[in-house]
Amino acid sequence: MKILHIIFSLNVGGAETMLVDIVNRQAETDQVHLIVINNSFSSELIDGIKPDILVYFVKRPVGSLNILKILQLNYLVFKIQPDIIHFHDHNAIRLVRFKGTAKTCLTVHDVNKPIVNFKKYDRLYSISDAVKNDILRRSLSKSTRIYNGIDFNKVKRRKNYDFKPVFKIVQVGRLHSEKKGQNILLHALGLLINERHISNIRLDFIGDGPSLAQLQELSTELKISGQVAFLGVKTREQIYNDLRDYHLLVQPSYYEGFGLTVIEGIAAGLPVIVSNVDGPAEIIEGLPSAWRFELTDVWTLADHIVEIIELYRLGKIETRCHLSYLTARNKFSIVKTAHNYVRSYHG
Repeated sequence: MKILHIIFSLNVGGAETMLVDIVNRQAETDQVHLIVINNSFSSELIDGIKPDILVYFVKRPVGSLNILKILQLNYLVFKIQPDIIHFHDHNAIRLVRFKGTAKTCLTVHDVNKPIVNFKKYDRLYSISDAVKNDILRRSLSKSTRIYNGIDFNKVKRRKNYDFKPVFKIVQVGRLHSEKKGQNILLHALGLLINERHISNIRLDFIGDGPSLAQLQELSTELKISGQVAFLGVKTREQIYNDLRDYHLLVQPSYYEGFGLTVIEGIAAGLPVIVSNVDGPAEIIEGLPSAWRFELTDVWTLADHIVEIIELYRLGKIETRCHLSYLTARNKFSIVKTAHNYVRSYHG
């Protein structure tokens, strides 16, 4: 089967990282091509694509309607003659006039995505039941749920669960507090430090984004800036190596279609706390090392952190993390994700 994936940009992000993993796995059994439409891509992600995958760069300026770039895109599709065209941005199908006999499909990577183009695709995929239900509610369109996955073998696992002098919390993701909720986590940390007088605690943010200055200012206002660090962007390889050095991963999102970093935390052997919304709440279901809190309830979030610290002290967290690891590895493996897509293409 000849599979063509099309995406606007390929910068570091959940959907883009996911796509690189999928094409690499699909290339083991099928002929895979990838078109990046915009002149916006990460060399780190490009370098991670296997050499037998043909990657094409249209290099269209972001948002441009340059007819020459659109013709170039369509010529590439005509030249490839794919059996499947798998889109990862809902608008991209509007630029592709030549599809031949290819089936067209779209993966919807988050909740609240625009629905205007959904009917143009032969098949829709959703990355969680939360996304699937959101699509059905707003557009009456049916979609096939295929969970995202990661390569568990690449994530270094925590080996020592002894409680260290400093309890280290990590949050990984774009610093966009209106979506990712980093401000909620800062307020919970403020409660722990200022009201419960837990001083041996530290919080690291990995990522960059428009809320950086706002979050730095908030940490200063809460008088916790000495125990909060903004580490900036790290490569996936660095993240997969460093997660094991933390005691807890927190994902306090306001909304989230899946929550790949939650799975990465579990793969590293960490307990996790997520807000009780959308994908994150769904993917931790039944995992003994995962906790949830009602959105913006900083008191419960702080309580969960205290509970996890105590489980470390009592030596009771390791078994929970191991059981969660086994369950998540079986359910959220990138091998299973790529296989499920290929099997669905044939359906």
